[in-house]
Amino acid sequence: MPHSHVLAAVLLAALSFPLSASAGPAGVRRPLAPPITGHALWDADRHQCWVFEASSEGVWSYDPAAITHWKWHGIGSFGAGLGQYGSGRNVFLDRARSRLVVPGFTQLGVLAIRTNMTWEFPSTQGAPLDLGAAVYDEAGDRLIALGEDGVLSQLTLSDPPTWSALAVVNPSLGIAGDQAMVLDPEHGVLVITGGTRWEGACQAYVPSYASWKLPLATLTWSALPALSVPGAYDMQFLWDGARHRVLAVGGRYGFFCEADGQWYEGASSQVYGLDPVAASPAWNLVTFRPDFRTSGAVVLDPDADRLLSFGGFSPSRGIIAAETWNEVLAMPFGGPTALAWAVQATGSPNSAQGSDFAFDPRRGHVLLHGGLRALSAYGDYATSGAIAAFDDPDTLWGAFATAHDAMDAAVAVDALHDRVVYFGGRSQSASPGSPPVWLNTTTVVSLASGAVTSPVTGTKPPARTHGSLVWDAQRQKFLLLGGENASGMPLHDAWLLDPATWTWSALATTGTPPSGDVRCAVYDPAAHVTLVHDSNGDVAVLAPGAGTDTWTVLGRVGDVPMLQSIALDTARHRLLGLDASLGVFEAALGGPSLAWNALHAPQATSVEAVAMYDAIDDRMLIGLRAMPQSPGKAGLWAVDFGAGALGVAGRGPGRGDALRLAGAQPSARGPEVECTLSTGVPARLEVFDVTGRRVWSRDVTALGAGVHRVRAGEGLALAPGVYAVRLVRGPEASTVRAVVIR
Repeated sequence: MPHSHVLAAVLLAALSFPLSASAGPAGVRRPLAPPITGHALWDADRHQCWVFEASSEGVWSYDPAAITHWKWHGIGSFGAGLGQYGSGRNVFLDRARSRLVVPGFTQLGVLAIRTNMTWEFPSTQGAPLDLGAAVYDEAGDRLIALGEDGVLSQLTLSDPPTWSALAVVNPSLGIAGDQAMVLDPEHGVLVITGGTRWEGACQAYVPSYASWKLPLATLTWSALPALSVPGAYDMQFLWDGARHRVLAVGGRYGFFCEADGQWYEGASSQVYGLDPVAASPAWNLVTFRPDFRTSGAVVLDPDADRLLSFGGFSPSRGIIAAETWNEVLAMPFGGPTALAWAVQATGSPNSAQGSDFAFDPRRGHVLLHGGLRALSAYGDYATSGAIAAFDDPDTLWGAFATAHDAMDAAVAVDALHDRVVYFGGRSQSASPGSPPVWLNTTTVVSLASGAVTSPVTGTKPPARTHGSLVWDAQRQKFLLLGGENASGMPLHDAWLLDPATWTWSALATTGTPPSGDVRCAVYDPAAHVTLVHDSNGDVAVLAPGAGTDTWTVLGRVGDVPMLQSIALDTARHRLLGLDASLGVFEAALGGPSLAWNALHAPQATSVEAVAMYDAIDDRMLIGLRAMPQSPGKAGLWAVDFGAGALGVAGRGPGRGDALRLAGAQPSARGPEVECTLSTGVPARLEVFDVTGRRVWSRDVTALGAGVHRVRAGEGLALAPGVYAVRLVRGPEASTVRAVVIR
């Protein structure tokens, strides 16, 4: 219905960040940002997805086999002209001519994907009788479009493309508008279902759950069982050739109230399947998506035998605003997780004010904790203690654990001992009129199991928000710096948390501390010092001493950006800074002064963001958090610095299992791995440390075809830490992370 597309356009204009990747090695990319609405298709020749965005008429490609998995590539918009309603629903891959084809109401758009990726608009003869749902018939080299009255048109793709009517038998079978249609290419059978019909008497769109099939050989409609799912329109229809079934994903239902002029809608989370040529066809429940959403692009990835879902939004219910998603979900069909999109997957967690991000280098996970979240559209807010983990390379958010309810808490990861610690913050009850409470709670979470404990006893640091917590690897203790008390006054104290006894102790300091509020801190493992950035733009160094630590404020050279977060690039020994407009800056370390240089221009937006550094993959991770009343979702960006040390981790057939950890983890002797080799394919095993430096390499080609167990780093005394082990087989590479302890 036109209303749905207007809503999608409004949401995209109001809530989306720019999706295009900036040029250069420091380009900021928004990894989890496919279009919120649109249509997706699978390119079997290139093993990737094409996604067409309905409102902006732009095309994006997504490669699910890339190591970063977060790289969307904008192909660009061809501008208005095809007609948003028609073009947003239908986009097809013409494999014979290697092009995307988008039929519109008045013209045809094609994108040649082997040449300069520019749109062309060839002239067509005739006109579609109606342009609702459409399918691509590769065997007939044509598009088939179904109108709301059951009339079929076809567009032959040979030069010149020509529209003509198809002589359908008994076309008026009550087929509704906004229906979904798919083609069974093996039997040449069209299947449609769902849709809506306007009932003037009740001033509402009435959903239809009828299903029909039409063999192209006879062009005669016949009834199928009614769809057993609430979603009746705006449904995604796909053909699962491996299991010979139609997949019906999601959809919407609801009505328009003439009295208040509001739409009241709901969304289905079910995925149903049906074999249209079975002796007794029936819709069967296949799985559930983890939340209620609609209009997201859905496609089958045959390489990994899974269903991919991009974005989407929850329908509006009267004055309750719609909520958008911008992440990628995957539901594998083979294996033990066949009935879930991921283990405990919940999709991208809700945006929240004051949530905190942390990075687990052992697994390559980003953790999102807490924050102030909206409970309704009426101004009810409360803090949360939920921790969600983003799994790269699977590009999935999943529920992980629950720490104490807080916003603006301090967080630090101790990767070697597989734990993360949260301290303080501010809690807010959902009860009307309840005042916020400043906290000095300490919560410890196991990164291996998600087990949560509160082991601290004795003296505790004063309650605070915005404190900075780091893991001091030399002292083997957590260091807490700065923050604000309940009166909003900055704190300049320092505390140590000893995990051997789980007790806090005040740390004596001397020298010149930061003059402003401590905004963020990072630990430098090369110099064994902590670097602190304050609200005045200064960077101070806290160096350990005999019983007393010493503060030193580094000098300034040139302009100083106002940063909200910093990270440490261990590969280049430099500070990375991030401002509120997503401007990225760098400053080399090692001297008495800092000179900041811009790496990437601001994005003309203002958000709360946290910077983290993934040393093994040589990239800066940026966690975005929104105001609690915003209906957007928490997002991640990545700044790739181009070291390329780890190559590409394959995810296609046979590649994802080429390398796996074996034996006990962590290991004191170095990581033991199992690698699968093929006959005649050169193979090499390599080990990289957290700076991205290759520290060990061995040619394993001579081991021959089969599965082999190898001690990676054998003969080398690896220092304790996190490492990446890479297997290179010809043009392919697979990577696993391992931990070495002593």
